[in-house]
Amino acid sequence: MTIDNSNTNCPTLTLSDQLASLGWSDFFQEQIRESDDTAAQPVRITGVEKNSFLVSNGQSEWLATLAGKLQFKSAGIYPVVGDWVMAKDSVIIQLLDRRNILSRTAAGSHHKPELVSGREQAMAANLDEVWIVCGLDRDFNLRRIERY
Repeated sequence: MTIDNSNTNCPTLTLSDQLASLGWSDFFQEQIRESDDTAAQPVRITGVEKNSFLVSNGQSEWLATLAGKLQFKSAGIYPVVGDWVMAKDSVIIQLLDRRNILSRTAAGSHHKPELVSGREQAMAANLDEVWIVCGLDRDFNLRRIERY
């Protein structure tokens, strides 16, 4: 797939160039190499709001929803910002394996160890760098930093 930029001074970008600009690598390419579904395309999740996901292919962004089979078979794995998925039209049909994940203990346990064990809240996936920043003003809270 090639983008036609003949009316601009921009170079022509291939689909692989567009995906690479979002962080696509051989790790993800290997996962889709044997895919039977030619209508599905790899996209990256750039935003999450309840049951809808903002996805991008490097050229455009659109809202997508999770396929029914993923909602019930996910075994607690829910897509987060940074995940690579396979989408057909505006439906996410497959979640690709993650290289890494940034997670924290799920909120709501309120010092009850029996509720904390095994509960993890994923915040982002497939990251190259993570910076946690906290202001040193009157709102400084060491516990807030420890959550991450």
